[in-house]
Amino acid sequence: MTGCDRNGGQTIQRMKTLQIAESSATAESTYPNAYTAIPPNGKTCPHTGLGHSHLYQLLSEAGLARPYVRTLSLRQPGSRKGKCLFHVGDFLAFLDALASQQGSGLRRGEPSAENIAPAIIRNSGGKP
Repeated sequence: MTGCDRNGGQTIQRMKTLQIAESSATAESTYPNAYTAIPPNGKTCPHTGLGHSHLYQLLSEAGLARPYVRTLSLRQPGSRKGKCLFHVGDFLAFLDALASQQGSGLRRGEPSAENIAPAIIRNSGGKP
């Protein structure tokens, strides 16, 4: 929406910003709502730590993550090559669901000296 004011014969247009209140926080809101490109060969994704080929494998048509992660290809019509993007929040939620399914991190959120110290001592050969 714009409003117009006269200022010495000149018209000044003012823009108004519409703010939309978001509903209550959901599990999805804890993840970034952004897309990022699959990194080039030899580089790792700053969000996931995964490399180029592993991301392509997971996000390909038959990939494990494809049904759960939004992807898109930015390509000019008639062009053979484009840029593949994936939704960061969807992918991180997929990784969390996979870790949960595999039983990883079940005690996350309850670390205490009583829980952690015996495991550290066991893994260090009995030396505290």
